[in-house]
Amino acid sequence: MGKKKQARSVNDGKVRLETRIDPKIADQFRAIAEEAGVSVNQILQGLIIWATDNAVQGTPVETDAGELYAEPRPGCLFVGQESFFTDEEFDENGQLIAPTKLVPGVVHLVLDFSVQNAIRTRANRGQ
Repeated sequence: MGKKKQARSVNDGKVRLETRIDPKIADQFRAIAEEAGVSVNQILQGLIIWATDNAVQGTPVETDAGELYAEPRPGCLFVGQESFFTDEEFDENGQLIAPTKLVPGVVHLVLDFSVQNAIRTRANRGQ
């Protein structure tokens, strides 16, 4: 009898990441993927890339002046961007052509596991 070939794993440089979620949420997520015509894995990869590119440690705080910054708090993070100021721009003669301006921050999602294991969202899109 011939020798059975050993199964080889494909090494595509990716790692397995698993989580457990409520069955109702899983069904809703699968429905979203199906409606969009993509796989659950594709959505998860896109969301993970977006979240890691935009995650800010801490809880978001907005000042009276409209600046958004992260206040350090263990167990909290938000997905978005803190406010920042642009640099002044000068022409070749040293004349100011663009003053410093505030670029507003944005909060898409807040995860707060500091006390009550709550997930909060804030619709602040398009700003």
